[in-house]
Amino acid sequence: MRDKPVLQTGSAEGSPSRGCVTIAVRKRSYLEMAVDMRLSLAEHSDLPLVLGADWELAASALEDFPGVFDDVVRIDDRYRVHRAMQFAAGQVSPFDHTLFIDADCLVLSDPGVLWPDEDAAPVVLTGQLLRAGDEDWNHHGFSTGDLIRKFDLDGYLKCNGGVFYFRGTEGRLLLEECLATYVDEVLPRLSVGPWPALGIPLRGWLGGFLGAELAFGIVGGRRGFGTFPHPGPMYWPGELAELDPRKPWKPVCHWIGPLRREAFQHLLEETRRRRREAGVRDSGTAHWEAEDRRLGGAGP
Repeated sequence: MRDKPVLQTGSAEGSPSRGCVTIAVRKRSYLEMAVDMRLSLAEHSDLPLVLGADWELAASALEDFPGVFDDVVRIDDRYRVHRAMQFAAGQVSPFDHTLFIDADCLVLSDPGVLWPDEDAAPVVLTGQLLRAGDEDWNHHGFSTGDLIRKFDLDGYLKCNGGVFYFRGTEGRLLLEECLATYVDEVLPRLSVGPWPALGIPLRGWLGGFLGAELAFGIVGGRRGFGTFPHPGPMYWPGELAELDPRKPWKPVCHWIGPLRREAFQHLLEETRRRRREAGVRDSGTAHWEAEDRRLGGAGP
C-alpha cells in the first residue's frame, strides 16, 4: 500500500504514459465491484489500472486480491468529504494521460476509443455544456438554470462522473479546484439546514443529491472542460434498459439504471467466469445484486 503512486508505463522511453484509475472507499462492496471492473478491463485492454482506496479497503485489496491491481494507493483524507472521492483520481494516477472508470462499472469493449485528441481540454467528461437561456434540466435534483444563476456562471456542464479523462499537471490542478469548489461552494450553498451537521441528510430527504458532478459542472463551466464525442463512453438509463452486453456500442456499462433481466444475468455470469479464469477469489454477486435492487431492477 502506498500513499503516492509509483507505477509508470510508457510505450517507449520518454513517451507519455496512459492508464486507468478507480476509487473504492468506505464499503467492501465498492472494492468487490472494482475487482470485477478491473477484470473486465483486462479482457478488452492491456491498460494498467491503479486502485485508490482508504486504509481499510487498500489493505483488503492487497490481502484478498493480490496482483489484481497494478498498484494500490491510499487516498489522502481531504478527499473523504461526502461524495468528493472521485477528485482523488489526480493523486492516485501516476500517468500522463488518465482515464477514470468508476468502480460500479463493467467494461464491455476496448476503452482505447475514448482517448481524446492532443488538442482536447485537460479534463473531459460525459455531458453537455449548458448556458443561460438554454433548456432547463434536472441535474441531481437541481435545476441547471438555477445553478447557473446561483453560481454566476457563463455555462454549466451537466455531466456524469462515472468515466472521465484528465491530462498531466493541468488536469490534476483542475481536479483540486473541483475539490475546493465542492467543499467551499457546493456543500454549504446547496445543503438545506446547518452545514455540515444536518445539511447533507436534509438535502437528501428533499430529493437532491450532492454528488461530485455538481462541482464538475460548475468548474467545467468556468474552465471549459471538454466532453466526449458522440456516442460517449457509457450508457444512459434508457439505453441500459435496452442493452445487450454481447453487442455493445459503447465501451462502459456504468450502473446508473436497471438492466433487462437477461442482460443482468449475463453480466453476473461473466463476472464469475472472469474471476474463475483469473484465479481470483470468488465473492459471489451480492454486491451487484444489491446495486441493482437500489436502482429498481428486477434482480437475477
